Amino acid sequence: MELFQLGLVFLFYAIVIGVIGYFLLKFINRIQYPNSVKISQVIDRIYLAPNKGIVFVKVSNKVYMIGVADNNIVLLKEFDYTEVHKKE
Repeated sequence: MELFQLGLVFLFYAIVIGVIGYFLLKFINRIQYPNSVKISQVIDRIYLAPNKGIVFVKVSNKVYMIGVADNNIVLLKEFDYTEVHKKE
């Protein structure tokens, strides 16, 4: 019985140390990369049919209107972000 209790205590401490280690790694990762820069951002999606639509993607100071279909991706138009932002 004593060996069983010792095993449970060992298992409990192993789980606690594992959880603390996990959160420490997550915290350290946030400290190293506090402001991870996103290169692109999806602004909007318009679905036209199943597996077909238009996606607006912001990259730097440009907005790209992209047509997306099953086996095809096409750049439809390019805007300046300031031009699109004024109309909102």
